[in-house]
Amino acid sequence: EQVRGIARELASAVRSGGLALFMGAGTGIAAGLPGWDELVEKIAAELGLDHSAEQWKDLGPLDAAEVLRRTTERIPGEPQKSLGDHVKKLVGDQPRYALLHLLLASLRVQEAITTNFDRLYEHAVADIEGRRPLVLVPEKDPSQVARVGEAQWLLKLHGDVEN
Repeated sequence: EQVRGIARELASAVRSGGLALFMGAGTGIAAGLPGWDELVEKIAAELGLDHSAEQWKDLGPLDAAEVLRRTTERIPGEPQKSLGDHVKKLVGDQPRYALLHLLLASLRVQEAITTNFDRLYEHAVADIEGRRPLVLVPEKDPSQVARVGEAQWLLKLHGDVEN
């Protein structure tokens, strides 16, 4: 009965527009995207780093990303490829979202926040609403923030696959 009560409260919050979504790294895994550890491991392998080494185990996610970013800046004799280029190659702009993305989009919330780079939630919203949510990316054009009250929006805390 307690769970049903919580479900009723959540449903009421959705109906009244009082619910904001927060999506983390696991959201895209069901759609076939790599989780953070797998992403770091694949990029490390592309850069010729031994990800199985003991020192990786002591690094937090942001520190691991910083090691990869710095490494991409030091590859001699190769065209400069940023960490973002490596992420884009692995995450891409695949349009196939998971059932979870569709279920979250069907809530039709005004506000959503994610730590993900992918565009799967945006694709799901577009299929339900007929248009993508306004995407806000830190360090992007601040004039977009003025439009937040006008439309559904998605704040991408760590940037977008293109940015």
